[in-house]
Amino acid sequence: MNNSSVLVAITGATQPQGKFEVASGKSVRVEIPETFAAEHITLATKDSEILGEMLKSYPREFGQIMNAVTAGKFAEAKEIGKNIGLTEDNFVRQGGGMMAIICLALACAFLLAHD
Repeated sequence: MNNSSVLVAITGATQPQGKFEVASGKSVRVEIPETFAAEHITLATKDSEILGEMLKSYPREFGQIMNAVTAGKFAEAKEIGKNIGLTEDNFVRQGGGMMAIICLALACAFLLAHD
């Protein structure tokens, strides 16, 4: 059994709280498969095709999603995403499953950040 997971967090700007500065945000923990197999690569490939088409079709909405997320307006971002089909269910219906591309994107982020 693999116990590897990745924790991704985003926080907003700090706000004064008495004598401290405090920021709130959201985090997501992604369980990494013990073996990233060919089926995961196939899913990630399909995910990238779906996401690429969505980015072409909804550039304004993706900008709104990113702006909402960075402002800490997660419910707003989720609603916009839902309205354009940026959901796991939608990706699965089309033969993908967003988690595969998310795992690969996280791995790439680590590769860029470390020697």
